[in-house]
Amino acid sequence: MDLKSSGCEYTWTNKQDGAYRIWSKLDRAMVNDHWLATFPSTSVHFLPAGVSDHSPALVTVLAEARRPRRFSFLNCWISMPSYHATIRDCWSIPVTGSAIYKLLAHLRNVMTGLCTFHKSHTLGLSRRLTLAKDAPDSCSILLQEHITCPMLLQNHKTALHSYLKLKQAEISMLTQRAKAEKIISNDSNTHMFHARIKERHQSQVIGEITDHNGLQRA
Repeated sequence: MDLKSSGCEYTWTNKQDGAYRIWSKLDRAMVNDHWLATFPSTSVHFLPAGVSDHSPALVTVLAEARRPRRFSFLNCWISMPSYHATIRDCWSIPVTGSAIYKLLAHLRNVMTGLCTFHKSHTLGLSRRLTLAKDAPDSCSILLQEHITCPMLLQNHKTALHSYLKLKQAEISMLTQRAKAEKIISNDSNTHMFHARIKERHQSQVIGEITDHNGLQRA
C-alpha cells in the first residue's frame, strides 16, 4: 500500500520544453501491513526534482507520542478497609463550575486518589505477597518454642490474615486480567462463531431424499 504523501504531485518529467514536456507520477513509497503495524506514523514527502528528472522521496518515521497509561479499576480494591474512605475523601473535594464540569472533576479526583491507593496497596503485589508469606512462617517457628505465648499467637493470626488478604487480592487481579484478555482476543466469541457455523452447516446437510415414487434414497 502507498504511504501517505505530500509535496510534489508529479514525481517525474522528461525535461522537454513546451508541448513536449511530460509530467507523471512514477515514484511511489510503498509498505506492507507489518511495516505500518511497527511504524504507524510513517509518511513520504516528494521534494523538487532539481537537476534530476525524478523527485527525491523523503520518508519520515515519526516516533509515537507516549500516551498516558489507561486507568484500570481493580475489583479487589472494594474489599480493602480504606477503599471507601478514599472514595469519600476524593469526592468531597470542593469543585466549582457547571454540573457536568463538577461531575468530571469529581471523577478525575477519584481516579487520582485511586492511583495513589494502588501504589500504596496493590502495586508490586507479588513482591508484597512473598514478604507476607514469610511472616506466618516466622511466627510458627517461634511458637514451637513458646506455644502458650498469647502475643505470638496473636502475631501469627494477624500475619496469616494479612497474607490471606493479599492472596485473595492477587487471585482477584489475575482473574480480572484473564477475563479482560479473553474479551480482547475474542476467544469466546470466536469459539461461539465456529460452533454456530458448524451447527448451520450440519442443518443444511441433505442426508436423504424422497423420489416421485415415494422411495427414500440416501
